[in-house]
Amino acid sequence: MYLKKNNILFIMQLPPPIHGASVMNGYIKKSHNINNQFNCTFINLSTSKKINQIGRFSFMKIILFINIVIKTLYQLSIKKFDLVFVTISPSGIGFIKDSLIVVLLKIFRKKIIFNLHGKGIKKFYKDSSYLAKKYCHFIFNKSFTIHLSKNLIKDTNDFKNISENFIIPNAVEKLDLKDIEVNKNKEYFQILFLSNLIESKGVTTILEAAKILVDEGNTNFRVKFAGNFESDEYQKFFNDYVQKNSLKQYIKYLGPKYNNEKNQIFMESDIFVFPTYYANETFGLVNIEAMQFGLPIVTCDEGAISDIVNNNINGFIIKKKSPHELKNKIKLLMTDGSLRKKIEIKNKQDFNNKYTLDIYEKNLISCFNKVINS
Repeated sequence: MYLKKNNILFIMQLPPPIHGASVMNGYIKKSHNINNQFNCTFINLSTSKKINQIGRFSFMKIILFINIVIKTLYQLSIKKFDLVFVTISPSGIGFIKDSLIVVLLKIFRKKIIFNLHGKGIKKFYKDSSYLAKKYCHFIFNKSFTIHLSKNLIKDTNDFKNISENFIIPNAVEKLDLKDIEVNKNKEYFQILFLSNLIESKGVTTILEAAKILVDEGNTNFRVKFAGNFESDEYQKFFNDYVQKNSLKQYIKYLGPKYNNEKNQIFMESDIFVFPTYYANETFGLVNIEAMQFGLPIVTCDEGAISDIVNNNINGFIIKKKSPHELKNKIKLLMTDGSLRKKIEIKNKQDFNNKYTLDIYEKNLISCFNKVINS
C-alpha cells in the first residue's frame, strides 16, 4: 500500500557562511532519512556570504531578500505544504527580515515550526515598543518551536500562545576515528581553538592565558587557532598581540579547516578550549565535535553549553573573560594524564549516546510527524 508523503518547506540559512545554524541546516538538506520520509523543498534564507557580512546592511542583501520572497510565494502558490520549517534570526534586522517571510506563511495559513539556533528574542522583546511586542506575539502565535536545550526555552517564555516547545540538541557526523591518521606531537601539550575568530568567542582570553603560562615558566605547550577572523582589524590585533608578547613560537594560526583537515587537528590535540562570551552563542557545535574525539573541554556558561559540558566531568566551565582561570585549568590538564583519560572516556560515551546525526534525524522526524498530525 502506498503511503502519501507529507510536504515540508524548509526556509533556512545554508552555507556559506559557515556557522552553527548553517551547518545543521546543511545536514538537514543532505539527510537521506528526512528526504525519504518527507517531500522536502528548500529555500536558502541567508543574505550573507561571509561571516563579517552578517548583521550589516547592503543593497545586494535587499535584492537577495526580494528573491527569497519571490521563491517563497512561488512555492506556496504551487504546492500544499503540511509544515514549514523556519530558522528565524533572534533579534534586530535579522528578525525583522525573517519575520516578513513568516507573515507570508501566516497569510497562507501554514503550520510553522521555528528552529531557534540563536538566542536573544527575550531581550529583543523586552527592549521593543508596545507595537513591536504585539508584532512579536503575532509571529509566534500558534507556532511550534525547537530549542537546542532546556536552558534555552526561557528565551521564548514571553510568548504564551506557542503551541509546543521541543528540545532537539545539535549533532555532528559520527566518524570512524581509526581512519584518521594521528601525528600527535608528544613534545608539546597541544591546545586547540576551532571556531570563527571573534573576540567574544574567547580568542583574546586564550592569548592572555598563553602569555601568563609563558610568564610563569610553562613553555611546553602550543595553541592552535583554526577558523576565519571576524575582521581584518581583529586579525591585526591578534598578530600584533602575538608579536609584542613574544608568543610566536607558542601560537599558530592555521586558517579555516574543514572536513579531513579539521578532523586531523582535533585528533592531534590534547584539549579543546572555547572560553566564549559571544552574545548569540547557543549550543557551541564545536564542543560536541571535540567530545567525539574525547578531548577535555574548557569553556564558559553561555547559551546551552552548560547542558552539554558538565563541569568537572566533561571538562571545566570557567568564568567569562578569565585568562587566569583558563590558565589554571590548562595547567591542571597538562599535568594530570589520568584526569584527561577519564574525561576522554566520558566524552566519547556522551557523544555516542546524545549527539550523533542518526539521533538528531530521528528526533526531527518524530517532531515533524507530531506537529503535522497535531
